[in-house]
Amino acid sequence: MALRGSVRWSGVLRCARSSRTRLSCHPHSTVGRFSPRPQLVAPHTPCAAHTRGMASATVGEGGSEGKGAGSMPAVEKDTRHLSLYSSGPPPHCRLHEELPAVPGRVIVVGDPHGCYDEFMELLESKCNITEDDAVVVVGDLVNKGPKSLEIIREVMARPNVHSIRGNHDDYALACWQKRHAGTERAEEQSDTVQWIAQLTPEEVSFLECLPFSMRIPQHNALVVHAGMLPGVPLKEQPLASLYFLRNVVTEGDAENATQHGTALDSIGEPWINSWHGPEFLLFGHDAKRKLQQTEHAVGLDTGCCYGFNLTACILPGREIVRVAAHATYQEPKG
Repeated sequence: MALRGSVRWSGVLRCARSSRTRLSCHPHSTVGRFSPRPQLVAPHTPCAAHTRGMASATVGEGGSEGKGAGSMPAVEKDTRHLSLYSSGPPPHCRLHEELPAVPGRVIVVGDPHGCYDEFMELLESKCNITEDDAVVVVGDLVNKGPKSLEIIREVMARPNVHSIRGNHDDYALACWQKRHAGTERAEEQSDTVQWIAQLTPEEVSFLECLPFSMRIPQHNALVVHAGMLPGVPLKEQPLASLYFLRNVVTEGDAENATQHGTALDSIGEPWINSWHGPEFLLFGHDAKRKLQQTEHAVGLDTGCCYGFNLTACILPGREIVRVAAHATYQEPKG
């Protein structure tokens, strides 16, 4: 079946590939090589790679579509924190990073979610990392597990360990911003995010500068948090798809089929089934499905915070390694 017409993000951003005026999903995007730790910015200055399309998504208390030019519908999940960012990133901040070639291995780790002890066991006991290796975490460093701050500080302290931006990292930033602005809601004062009160300005800036993707040209690989709409180039992907996508829905007949992405897993089919490269894609986010593997992609969120495993994929051989959770830190939903 030949897909054509519009490819859109259901409920958040609609990106009609046939309309050149709507392809600029990343007007502030600059793709560049990874530099060892970005320049720190003031903690109240959003360094996050939020573009006009996403930053202008004004979502009200009821989760309804905002009004005015550039407004986008809300996702099927609570993404009201996305409206927090009203400006593009500072000049030194990039949406998409590129990892230079390393003499050793590249170890891509699934969502840690504050499971610091398991994270260290995976890196040091299972993977035996060296200075020649590089580690890339698929995002969601924080929340759910007991040691979010320890994970952040460990990644910051190791120059060969990097991370993608996950939706929980962004949610923690949003809660931090709202707390300092005095606009925090009751649910944002829960135990899940109480740790943000201990963040230093440097740690806030680190989270703000996490990229939405990281290319690994050495192994023809790409790391994102959640997924990508098949057939849509990286720079045209709605940012929402990069850290919320679970499924794609196909509509229309064989001659006029279109696809759109959704954060829900109850409609359509997993986007990974439609991903055929050209790059090998590594992602997390979808703990419910555990380890997902195809010829062209691997999903590494295996629910460590829910008492299952923390998993990594080692490039170039694509070896899968894992450690068992030391405890069940949060009960899974659904």
